[in-house]
Amino acid sequence: MKCTHCGFINKLDAKWCKHCKINLQSDNALMQSVTILHPSDNKSAIDASPDEQETKIPNPKLSKCKTCGQEVSKNATTCPHCGEQNPVKTKSSGCLLIIVGFIVFLFIVGLFSKNNNGGSSASAQVHCESFVKKNLKAPSTAQFASYSEVKISGYGDGPWTVIGYVDAQNSFGAKIRSTYTCTIHYSGDKIYLDNLQIF
Repeated sequence: MKCTHCGFINKLDAKWCKHCKINLQSDNALMQSVTILHPSDNKSAIDASPDEQETKIPNPKLSKCKTCGQEVSKNATTCPHCGEQNPVKTKSSGCLLIIVGFIVFLFIVGLFSKNNNGGSSASAQVHCESFVKKNLKAPSTAQFASYSEVKISGYGDGPWTVIGYVDAQNSFGAKIRSTYTCTIHYSGDKIYLDNLQIF
């Protein structure tokens, strides 16, 4: 017996389709009571009377093949019409992408957000770099280490300690690398330098 939904050929006495798990007996009874109109008919579906129009009952166990658009079982591993592997679109990859994006967003917000009422590691680095620049011979030539190369410790109002390096020109115009250790703390809206060593 041929399944009218997926086209799979089952045994003559089969009650259920082996491929799409549709009830073959109720499916065949339904198909016998339904008039199907084809484009080759003389009457169009619009001109047909309500009794002659196609009656289609949606089946929650079926979905459209992502390649050919024909109905296949949601559990099908291969489309019987076009042979596409895994023909039914899954939504799990989209959900996974949303979850990963949300986790990355939380990480970035946590990285740059303020701890308690004080500063953050990123703001401590920026403030220390401005204090270091004030002590350089040619501050406009300064190139500081990236965030991932700097060691930062501290919490809330501080103290915050930043250890990093800066490449800048000396008084002779030669670019040299200097290591710095900077300690700051926050008090209200103000930032105070506790210690700065450049060597």
